[in-house]
Amino acid sequence: MKLRLTGGGEKPTVQEDKGYVGRSKTSVDKTADVRDLIAALVGTGEVGGERSAAHYQALRGALGDDKAKKLYNYLMVYNQRPDMQGRSAEDRIKQLYEIPVSDQELGDLFKEVKSFGYGVVPGFRESANLTNQQLTGRMPMASASGRPTDAAQRIMLRVGR
Repeated sequence: MKLRLTGGGEKPTVQEDKGYVGRSKTSVDKTADVRDLIAALVGTGEVGGERSAAHYQALRGALGDDKAKKLYNYLMVYNQRPDMQGRSAEDRIKQLYEIPVSDQELGDLFKEVKSFGYGVVPGFRESANLTNQQLTGRMPMASASGRPTDAAQRIMLRVGR
């Protein structure tokens, strides 16, 4: 609402602001979402599964079917690389953006995501994505069924819970 003050002894009047903010996401929102989804898919190191399927559906909404499929397939192959096994989530994410990509469309996407905000690793650490929060320890690890995942159980055993 806006308050309109008039001179000459008239009473101030209140005018309603007719501005409308839609619910659609901006390109900045979409870039942040794509960055978070890539970090979640690479950070877990998963190949397939419920969580990966949910992230893929979100990528389809943000990028469209063809580009999302191309990206998802690239990330699943990346997760299977022997040199990525046993690395921390942050290391896998950092390495993803350092490896040259032969596909121009994916290369452009990675360049855009990498230059967004403070970069991919700080974005991963501060992400609102539940998977990323679990990977960074800001949320407890749990599966879609609510039970602790195998990784969470191994951590609990090491800690002594």
